[in-house]
Amino acid sequence: MSRSTQAARVAVVIPCYKQAHFLPDAIESVLQQTHPPSEIVVIDDGSPDDVAGVAARYPAVRYLRQRNQGLSAARNTGIRATSSELLVFLDSDDQLLPHAIERGVAHLTARPECAFASGRMHVVAADGSMLKPWRPFPRTDDYFAHLLINHCGIYPVTTMYRRAAIEAVGGGFDVSLRSAEDWDMDIRLARRFPFHLYDEPIALYRKHGNNMTANAAVMMMSIIRVLRAQRDYIHGNPRYEAAYREGIRRARYYFSEIVIDQVHAHVRERAWRPALRKTWMLLRWHPGIVRERVALKLERALRPRVANASVKAR
Repeated sequence: MSRSTQAARVAVVIPCYKQAHFLPDAIESVLQQTHPPSEIVVIDDGSPDDVAGVAARYPAVRYLRQRNQGLSAARNTGIRATSSELLVFLDSDDQLLPHAIERGVAHLTARPECAFASGRMHVVAADGSMLKPWRPFPRTDDYFAHLLINHCGIYPVTTMYRRAAIEAVGGGFDVSLRSAEDWDMDIRLARRFPFHLYDEPIALYRKHGNNMTANAAVMMMSIIRVLRAQRDYIHGNPRYEAAYREGIRRARYYFSEIVIDQVHAHVRERAWRPALRKTWMLLRWHPGIVRERVALKLERALRPRVANASVKAR
């Protein structure tokens, strides 16, 4: 490492809520970095499990507890509690590979104009076994358009941010968002600054039943909110307007299919309240797919009657 990269100060912020059993893996992955961070802070977001006890095992870790306010607020608490010029937001169920901080620092040091740099990740199961190895970023001449379409496949665990850039766009994550807050942050940054993507695995993303992505209804509502907030900024740019529409379309169809499966499961279990709540959400955020499904149901129901009528007519 050059002197400039060695001198770079990095803070790792680890929010934790109901993930104390995964937290040791996250912390130890930070302690094993080839470029040691200057600050490690665990934000206990009012978790009912023993986050404090886990954090206390590691003298290098600073522990802060707050009432439960959500992931955005926990990350913002970490921003305020640290002073390093570079920031990494590590979810407590994920892990950094040993060279993650070193690579992020190198990429941002070489590109002082960039607000953030993001690498790739392996997807692993709850027990750490490999589910999906990393894949390269999509090749394009306009990554902002891809941010609107599918966030370019960027994840917080693979991203290093420049504190000054975050301060320039409001100083933190949007606490009104229950999900997709990182997508919102990256778009806000990309409207003002360049960013850099590099094809190298630097993290492990742990996939399990309690991931935020398991809550498809919240994800869809949040993503649509984030994208709709960009309309004034992209107005008059045909390429970005088309990317915006494609992003909305993908979010609606991908997450609606998951929500519809969940509604069917709730109905089978006679869990009427969540079934009605998610049906109402579909009617609000993707009425088109509800009409499609109702029409399909009617077609299937009427098909035998039409066939019988034709037989009788003969």
